Amino acid sequence: KVLRLEAYDPIFLGLMRNFFAFLVALVFLRFNAMWLASGRSMQVKQWPWLLVKIVATMTAQVCLYAALLHVSIALAATLVNLMPIWIMLLSIPLFGERIGPWRWCAALIGFSGVILILEPWGQGINWWAVLPIISAIGYGTAQTVNKFFDKDIPSPLINMYSQLGIALISIVLVLILGTDSTIDAGWHFGVI
Repeated sequence: KVLRLEAYDPIFLGLMRNFFAFLVALVFLRFNAMWLASGRSMQVKQWPWLLVKIVATMTAQVCLYAALLHVSIALAATLVNLMPIWIMLLSIPLFGERIGPWRWCAALIGFSGVILILEPWGQGINWWAVLPIISAIGYGTAQTVNKFFDKDIPSPLINMYSQLGIALISIVLVLILGTDSTIDAGWHFGVI
C-alpha cells in the first residue's frame, strides 16, 4: 500500500521485482563456495522443471499483485499461507510421500480457516480473494519442484535462472500488453 499499488501493473511489478532479485542472485552466486568449487558451471540439466518453476512463480506473483489491488494485505497474506497445504498435497503424487492422520487434520483445519475467511455463505465470495489462493498454489509448486534439481546445483544458480526467466517473460508481456506503469519516485525502487 505504501507504493500506491494501484499505480502499477501487476506484470510490471513482477518485472521490477524479478530484475532486482536476479541481481541479488548473481551476487550470492558469485560468493557461493559450491559453485566456485565446481568450476563455475552454469548448467542446469533439469530445464523442464526450471520452466515449471518459472511459470508457477510468475503466476503466483501476478495473482498476488493483482489481488492486492482489490483485497486487504491481511486477507491476501492469510490466503497465501495455504502454500504448505499445497506442498503437502503435491508431495503425494510427485514423491510418493505418505501423509499421516495428524497432518491431514492440520490441513483440514487450515482449509476450514480459509473457508471461514472467504465467508461463501454471506454476500458471496469476493472472487478477487481467489487470486491469493492461486498464488499459494503457484508458490507451493515452485518450492516443490526444487527437489528435482541435482544436489550439486547451487540454489543461487536456480534462482538466477528463475528470476531471469520471469523478468524476460514480463518484458515480453509488457511490450505486448502495454503498461501505464512508471516508477513514481526513486524510493519505490527500494521498496519493490
